[in-house]
Amino acid sequence: MKTIQAVVCGVVLAALFTLPAAAQETMRLAPGKVYVSAGFGIAFNDNVGLNDRNDERSDFLLDASLGVKYFVPFAQRHSFSLEGILVGHKGIDQSELDGFDGSLAANLDFDLDRVKLNLHESFRRAIVASGRDPLDFQEPVDDLRKYSNTTGFVANFDMGQMNAIVGYDRIIRVVEDYTYKGGSRTYDRPYLELGWRMGSSSSAFARYTYERSDSYRSTFNNSESNRFEVGVRGRMTPNLDGHLSVGYEDMSFDANGTAVTDAKDFEGLVFNGGLTHRISPLTRHGVSFSFSPENTYGTGNYYEWLVLGYQLWHQFTDRFEVNGHFTFARSEDSLYLVDPVGARGIFRSFGLAGDYRLTPAAKLFFSYDYNWQTSSAYDRNFDQHVVRTGCQWNF
Repeated sequence: MKTIQAVVCGVVLAALFTLPAAAQETMRLAPGKVYVSAGFGIAFNDNVGLNDRNDERSDFLLDASLGVKYFVPFAQRHSFSLEGILVGHKGIDQSELDGFDGSLAANLDFDLDRVKLNLHESFRRAIVASGRDPLDFQEPVDDLRKYSNTTGFVANFDMGQMNAIVGYDRIIRVVEDYTYKGGSRTYDRPYLELGWRMGSSSSAFARYTYERSDSYRSTFNNSESNRFEVGVRGRMTPNLDGHLSVGYEDMSFDANGTAVTDAKDFEGLVFNGGLTHRISPLTRHGVSFSFSPENTYGTGNYYEWLVLGYQLWHQFTDRFEVNGHFTFARSEDSLYLVDPVGARGIFRSFGLAGDYRLTPAAKLFFSYDYNWQTSSAYDRNFDQHVVRTGCQWNF
């Protein structure tokens, strides 16, 4: 199931796109500052295509990343930043895994006393393993490419004990291979949030989000959704912080599409949360949980996503930290919810990771992850072991 596979690929891409934050600029280039980060990693993956056990392919994968950020403060309280990250991949045995991912983001921030305004634009390109046989040169594993572009603004109005946030994002997502574009959609997402301060470091909020989704292909349905949420965020006790929200969403679909015949809409409860508890100065653990619908591309109108996670961190020395994690995810598309002929997947992952800080600007890292999925459709059962190590540094 490609949606579940996106979880696996998303975890990998998140690691690749995360470079160490530079505490000091690499150089000054008038009128701003330049920050440069880089990384290198090598991984062994025993199932690069997320195939079933009868068709697994393994390989060693190399990746190298370079990040550059240009930050320009102006008029004392305002700023402009431009940040780009480029990640290259190389398969040792299978050249079909070679490729580049990249992202580019721009932010313009204004601080006008009680009003803070952010204008943002970001673009991201990723090659995602499609699950096809990586040795089949008619359908190589790197033939699925994902693009996303987000443009929008956020305005935060400080009203003393209360604040109001007004925002809007226009998101364009494209999934394509060399011969077929599938799942290109445009999302328009305005939102309004009202917040109340409950103390020096916590607040309550109520949020409304409207989303309109349009597909460029006439065979896929367009959708509208309304979500209402209430929640809290910040430090709740001296040793507990995080966020909790619960709400209601209705997502309805038009009859424009011909590829989906279930005509099923979503109405129901949604929730989202993450909590981190400090057991001791050196040990902390956290839980995360969410349940919500997601507009899907080809099978059904939407997926219902339930995701649960647990993570434990321990700092052995001021330079060495280790963490372990477990993730459980269940996805059911609307075809399955009407009649169990669609896609229902159960995904689980556990792993161990750590990093050793060589200097304030450089670190070594390692990780091991075991991922496995059971699915009701498309014979998308798989398991996967990934071992990775490398280094990251700031110049």
